[in-house]
Amino acid sequence: MQLSDARDSWLRALRAEGASPNTQEIYSSAVDRFLEYLQTHHRPTDVAKIEREDVQGFITHLQDTRSQATAHNRFRALRALFNYCADGGDERTLRREGLCIIDRSPMRRMPPPKLDDRPIPLLTAEQIEALWHLTERPGRDFRKRRDSAIIRLFLATGVRVGEMAGLHQDDLDLRGQIVTVGGKGHKWRRVPYSGAAAISLDRYLAVRGENRWVSQTERVWLGIKGHMTVSGIQDVVERMGARAGVADLHPHQLRHVFVDGCFADGMIEKDVESLLGWSSSAMSRRYASARRAQRAIETYRRLGIGDPYRRS
Repeated sequence: MQLSDARDSWLRALRAEGASPNTQEIYSSAVDRFLEYLQTHHRPTDVAKIEREDVQGFITHLQDTRSQATAHNRFRALRALFNYCADGGDERTLRREGLCIIDRSPMRRMPPPKLDDRPIPLLTAEQIEALWHLTERPGRDFRKRRDSAIIRLFLATGVRVGEMAGLHQDDLDLRGQIVTVGGKGHKWRRVPYSGAAAISLDRYLAVRGENRWVSQTERVWLGIKGHMTVSGIQDVVERMGARAGVADLHPHQLRHVFVDGCFADGMIEKDVESLLGWSSSAMSRRYASARRAQRAIETYRRLGIGDPYRRS
């Protein structure tokens, strides 16, 4: 069986178990990226012929080109898929009936990539300004209005890419400027968005009705083939980043920008956790630490420490 067919079967099983559309799209995106990697490197795409080294190569590729968190998340998705292809059960989903098309997972006993404590990468003020400039005056063009609204909403809310892709029209409170998103584990939360994001969103919604798929889906973001998927949203962010001079920009970096802005303006950790949908304070402490480190760097440069020419 081809990997794409196994993916579709797995997604049907997830859907039957009540997995949210966001979760399904995130898992599907992970498999799609792995499939692209296999094809690019001329490796087999038949599930029975995929080897451990193929997965290891893909994870290493992600570690070299993306982040440890991305590598870790896609590792978990692939592990669950191969468990489904082998016997249907992993440590959390033993009730699932699998395909049983391979004797054992190629990822059996493979350790996940470690999540290091490397400082969270932040965009510079100049990069954010350049990105923001692209969202201004998008004209009448449907795609420009849509892409601008996506960028502004990311910057204004810090939502996850799966949450952004899964937005329905009913999730938007245009009068109150609040978006309702379904996070991990079916945990819903309400997140406010700025007036600037509201303006950009209104511009997009004014032309949304011109899309050919508007009568077939309630999803907010539409493309040329229907509602936009996680990978489609990622492509928008990467394309806008390239235009702003930010290479390989991905949605989670915009989440970083949002969180950093919250802490920079003095918001308390518990409020940030509520907006971001974090169930523990571990992530807020990590982001707060990144903000303190950045503040220390700014103070160091302002005081001219170690630079007698600045201090004289």
